[in-house]
Amino acid sequence: VDFVQDNKLNKKIDVSVEQIYLCVCLEYILSVADFFQKGLPQAGAKPQPPKPKPSHTGSLPEVQPAAPESDLVLNLKMGRPEIILIADSKTKDQPALVLDTEVDFQMKITPEFQMMAGSVKDLQIFSCPFEKSKRKGNKMNILHPCFVSLHSKTLQGQGMHMDITTSDLEVTISPPIIRTITAITASLTPQQTEENGKKASAVPADLWHIRSLEECNFWFLQPAAIPDVAAVPALEVIELPSTGEHLLAKVPSLLVKLEASVGSRTVPMLVLEASFHSEVKDWSGKLHVTGELNMEVAYYNDSLTVWEPLLEPVEDGGTRRPWELSAEVTKNVEDDVSPLTSPQGEADLDVIPSVPPTMSITVKSSDVMNIVFSKALLALLTNLGTAFSEAVRDTSSEVQEEKMHSPFMVQNEMGCNMTVTPGPTLQLVEAELQPHRNQVGDGETMYMEARRGVERGMKKSFLAKQDNITKHTVSVQVEGYHELKDIPMYKAGR
Repeated sequence: VDFVQDNKLNKKIDVSVEQIYLCVCLEYILSVADFFQKGLPQAGAKPQPPKPKPSHTGSLPEVQPAAPESDLVLNLKMGRPEIILIADSKTKDQPALVLDTEVDFQMKITPEFQMMAGSVKDLQIFSCPFEKSKRKGNKMNILHPCFVSLHSKTLQGQGMHMDITTSDLEVTISPPIIRTITAITASLTPQQTEENGKKASAVPADLWHIRSLEECNFWFLQPAAIPDVAAVPALEVIELPSTGEHLLAKVPSLLVKLEASVGSRTVPMLVLEASFHSEVKDWSGKLHVTGELNMEVAYYNDSLTVWEPLLEPVEDGGTRRPWELSAEVTKNVEDDVSPLTSPQGEADLDVIPSVPPTMSITVKSSDVMNIVFSKALLALLTNLGTAFSEAVRDTSSEVQEEKMHSPFMVQNEMGCNMTVTPGPTLQLVEAELQPHRNQVGDGETMYMEARRGVERGMKKSFLAKQDNITKHTVSVQVEGYHELKDIPMYKAGR
């Protein structure tokens, strides 16, 4: 921490935090909290009757905070803390959730304005074994590395203006990840014993006995209490002034992938692709929120090795675009209610005036929602439901051996050695069983992945990827034969 102050009382604070290691076990934290809670006295203080609040008429007076007389500058930097969430604090052989990120925050307060700027770089959440020696090659990303930025500025006496923007977000959900999350959160669910279950599900013995209504004390048989209208004080209308607050939030791309285990690896089966932007005004007064969501859902047809739409794109002028949904939230102000008037202009005394709702929520879409169901989709949903239900029921904290292979593999079953050269769009991955350089012996397997930047722009639409797919190729040379160049790996094995 570095603190500097000049002769004009202007302050500058620099805070740098490095090498933070935080290991969180929910079961241990709940046990400690229960220990201290049992030590507290059980008898609480008697509640005091509420004091009558003074009535206000008109609008509330605006109380403005006093403006600072000097400048304050705060710089905070947190360099890659290691935050780990585990299920059991007694063993090392268990899965864990790891949060990895880097935080930068700056704040400046002057007599004229207040400004804040922050960024979260390389934010990612992944599942891996707790022991660092076993993490290599066993990492499964839940939230892929992303970037979040925050900018805010508030002039003296005015509302806050804020802008929140993220990079492309990619979330992966698979049975091994669900199994890890279930094992960690199992301590939050109290386990019921058989006796408690029997007591809770026991049926009263006199359930079907005939009883007189006079002996029953049901709430719906009690006489309705009619309050004295004259004793109820009149409610005064409080006008909420506009604060001028403004918030813009934007998520340019959100990719949610549901993966299923196929053999010893996981492959995406159901994909949701969306983009979102929203605008919020006057959240501390008369709230007004508008938002728009563009969404596209596709599933993988394994029999045809193609992605098919579950939520059909919208045809617009010969092109396809995602399905759009808009929403609007408005917080209404109770105005003076006047009696409704008849078409002749006279007051209609038979109609009781109604107070407008406190909040109005409008959700609409001008596009037709076309959802396609097929036999392949029903089979896929059945398999996904079975895999995820088994993962939820498995609460063991032991590490499951999940071999995560790359999407491109070359297996040598020719009985002789050969040389495999990846194409310009592929690169070798780090694996323990990776062959030496490009030499693939008999029975060995070479693991490859797409180069960074090749498929980054293709993640926005799996359906559009089929129309303009990247052609991945390899070159193979068997000992004693000439080289076979540019062998396509699209639909390999079909």
